[in-house]
Parts: sequence; C-alpha cells; structure tokens
Amino acid sequence: MTRNLSEDVAIGLLLVLSVIGILVWFFSSHFNGLSSANALDQAQIARHISLGHGYRTSVIRPLNLAFDHNVHEHSDRFYAPLHPLVTAIGFVILGRNDKSAAASSALFYVLTMVPLFLLAKGIFDWRVGVLSVIIFATSGAVLRYAISGLEVSLAACLFTLLLYAIYASISQDDYDSQPKRLTTRMALCGVIFGLCCLAHYVMAIFIVPLLLLFYFAEEQKRIKRVAAFLVGLILITAPWLGRNYAVTNNPFFTLQGYQLLSSTSDYPGSTVYRKTEQSDSVSPLRFLLTHPVQVAKKALKNLHAIYSHLLGIINPVIIGFLIVGIFHKSESPEIRRLRLCFYAMFILFIPVAALTTVSSLTFVIFIPVLIIFAIGCFMRHVDGIQFRKKVFRIRSKFIAFTSGHARGAVVCALVAVCAFPCSGVWLWGMEK
Repeated sequence: MTRNLSEDVAIGLLLVLSVIGILVWFFSSHFNGLSSANALDQAQIARHISLGHGYRTSVIRPLNLAFDHNVHEHSDRFYAPLHPLVTAIGFVILGRNDKSAAASSALFYVLTMVPLFLLAKGIFDWRVGVLSVIIFATSGAVLRYAISGLEVSLAACLFTLLLYAIYASISQDDYDSQPKRLTTRMALCGVIFGLCCLAHYVMAIFIVPLLLLFYFAEEQKRIKRVAAFLVGLILITAPWLGRNYAVTNNPFFTLQGYQLLSSTSDYPGSTVYRKTEQSDSVSPLRFLLTHPVQVAKKALKNLHAIYSHLLGIINPVIIGFLIVGIFHKSESPEIRRLRLCFYAMFILFIPVAALTTVSSLTFVIFIPVLIIFAIGCFMRHVDGIQFRKKVFRIRSKFIAFTSGHARGAVVCALVAVCAFPCSGVWLWGMEK
C-alpha cells in the first residue's frame, strides 16, 4: 500500500494524542502517591540535586557508612544517577512533590512510542508500528510503572531507542555509501548505551552481545566500528565514573553489587546492608567464590519468581506469537543479527537478574521490542490467511464482507484479547 507524508503525520498525531489521553486519564484516576520504597529513595535524592546539594541521600544504609562516615552530607552509592537527575529537573519545573516525580517517569512512557513505532516500521511495516504502539500503550503493567516514579520507563525508552539506533546504523546502505555517517551513528549508539547504563546499572551486561554484533555485522572496518561505539560510551559515562573514583577510589563501585549476597542463607533479605563495616568476608566476589551453593540456591529460587512475575508483566498472547516468531526467517541479514542480539540480551539478563536479585519489574525494559517481534509474527500469519468473500443481507441490503474487513476484525480481536487481562486495572484501579 502506498502512503504519503500527510497520512503518516496524521497517524502519528492521532497515536500521540491517544497515548497522552490514556496517560492523563490513568494518572488522574489511579495515582495515589509514590508507594515504592525505591521510588521514594530516588525522589529524595532528586530533591537534594534540585537544591544544589549534589548526589546526596537522607536514607543512610549502614553498609554505606563503611565508605562515608559523614552522615550530614552523605553521598549516594546505590542508585544509578540518570533517573534522579531527570526527576530533579522535573522538580525544578513542576515543584518538589510526588506528582512531579511520577510525571517525570510518565514522560518517558510517552517518549517510548517514538522509537517503538520507528523500529517496528523499519523491521516490518507501518501496520506493525501502529499496532505495537496500541498494545504497549494499553498495557496495564506498563501504565502502572509509568506513574510509579521508578526508573523503569526511562530505561525502557532508552533501550528501545538503542535498538532503533542500532537498526539504523547497521543498514546495508550506510555500509556502502556513507562510511563516515556510519561511524557517527556507531558513536551515537555508544552514547545511548551509556545512558542505558546510567539509568540502570544491570544493563551494562549488554555490552557483550553489542560488541559481538558490531564486530560481526560487516567484514569491513570492524575495529573502527567497535572503537567508535566505545568512544561514545566512554564520553557519556566518564563524568559519573570520575565521580565514583573521587568518592570511593573505584570508578565502577556501587552498593548494588552487594545484591549478590542478599537473600542468601548468611544474609537473608537485605541484611547485608545492615553491616556497618566492609570486610573481605562481605566482598561480593569473594562470597560468590566461597559460597557457591548459597548463591545457586538463591538464583534458582529467583528464577521461579521471575517466571511467575513475567506472566503478569507480559501478556501470554504476546508470548505465544513471540515464540512462534523465533522460527520465522527474516529477509534481511541485518534484521536477523539485530534480533539475535536482542534475544542474547534477554537470555543473558535472566541469570544476572536471578543472581543479583534484580526486581522482576525491570523486565519491562524488554516489553516494547518483544511486542514488535510478536506483532510482526502475528501480521505475517494474518496476511497469509485466505479469507473467502461472503455477502450478508441486512434489511434488504447486501454487505460484502471482504478479506480486508476480516483481517481488520482479527486485528481488533488481538487488541481486545491483550487488553482483557488488564480490564481490572483499567476499571477498578491499580493492584495493591
């Protein structure tokens, strides 16, 4: 089907206005203040930033006293910096309150629609883009986290933007005709990936499949592509790494590393953070090497919890089409590499999340791209179905039920099925 620019603009405006309308309604009818401890912690850090105090915290973990004895000007060493910084900007513009914190995270729920649509349109077509936006925007889990004040929406937006930037960078046309522009795009990919790491530390593990993708994407100028990516990554993360080195003498230090010890037999729950001094026995790496059985038991338990929570975050219908889509062969080798890289990220994330007791809600960052591949598979099957033309007589008038109408009905049925599990959230409010 041929489309012109005006039609694309009209569709885009309609989608944007619809998404904003959904968000405004959901926010006004479901927001009852920040309820997550992590959201409250990051909001008070953002308050310190907005007041010009820097990355300080009023919530002092005993373990943090091993690195900073100043309780009056206590530096935060737990959370990634980007979300508190964005929230601080929201505080300056909208005021320092819980609604401003929630609005800061909700903004990225809306912004995610842009790379989501562009990536879906690039890999498949505009129909998959529109349908992916609709399914994502009406997801109950996504909407709940959008107004939670957590970093999930920011991380999901940046991750989707990263995948779109990679898709644009590894297209065959750029390899052949615009090598300089390709290098710039690779550096931009590094910058976006650095922002992902600054939004959530655990996303740093994605550097392994990304480097493999860039190295094997094309035989020409492999080292140059990887070097450009690393330069962009270093430039955007250098200020924060320098701050960490000045505060802890280790540019990569974070208290989140001690999540490896949490929920084990020696340190049930979060008791590891209640220690007031650091020692070799509490070192994450040493604990992993000396207590592998405890860590393995915790990981297996967390894997079961992750499986249960994923079914509540990702619609089973989407999961079904996603699994079927794995066996579909993409026409473009670049898309096949991108899809393989994404699956590698997802698979790698699961054991890391189990080992470090990362919250299952962090898997929301994968939902936009998962939806794209699932809807792409769905539309392939819909296009392959041969509908017979039928004519119905209603009040002496004949109505032709064509294949186009039938396919439209199938698409509407998919939207209804995906929205049905969230009907309780939509009608009666957020789950407690």
